[in-house]
Amino acid sequence: VMRRTYPLLLRPRRVYKRAWVYYVAMITNFFARCSWSLTLSVRSSLLGPAFKPAMTLLEVFRRAQWLVYRCENQLLQLRRRRRAARATVAAAAADAVDSALGGGSGTTATAVP
Repeated sequence: VMRRTYPLLLRPRRVYKRAWVYYVAMITNFFARCSWSLTLSVRSSLLGPAFKPAMTLLEVFRRAQWLVYRCENQLLQLRRRRRAARATVAAAAADAVDSALGGGSGTTATAVP
């Protein structure tokens, strides 16, 4: 059985090391979405004149927060691709050295007798 070494509902690699940052974002996103749905289901005249501007500000906050985590996701994907590219280049370089030294097999794996 494989044990998870990262917090529940979060990916293993994160920019922010503290898990509570992500949990706060999840909770605020949930409540901001729920409050935004009130603007669709209830007439704003019933909720007061300050409701619409408050919901607009809350939606701007939610989208800004989403933008930060979207940028984090893109950064992590870029780092993963860069690591994979480096590993590919390193393997190709090892194959080239092996071929130049007379290995000739074209692979870096060697059998142990």
